[in-house]
Amino acid sequence: MTSENSTKKIMLVEDNKGDAILAREALTFNKSDTTLIHVFNGDEVFEYLNKVENQRPDLVLLDLNLPGMNGLEILQILKKDPHTERIPVIVFSTSNSENDI
Repeated sequence: MTSENSTKKIMLVEDNKGDAILAREALTFNKSDTTLIHVFNGDEVFEYLNKVENQRPDLVLLDLNLPGMNGLEILQILKKDPHTERIPVIVFSTSNSENDI
């Protein structure tokens, strides 16, 4: 049994519910000691981060193609903020466009 402090928090920024379910199942299957925080868009990212200043995620999994603010815009804001600049971010996309890579 692990303490709550050792549980890693992963924020998943994904507008597709099916993809979010797959991510949750992958974490469960691998028995990882993580808490998944699922948000659907940029507004929800920053709403969450503003609420829980002392419980920031340890990792952000960020979809590139989102409604409203896209993943690149979210990434730029996260990396400019001294409170979130050190959080690792993995950006993913189903896009085949070379501009997105």
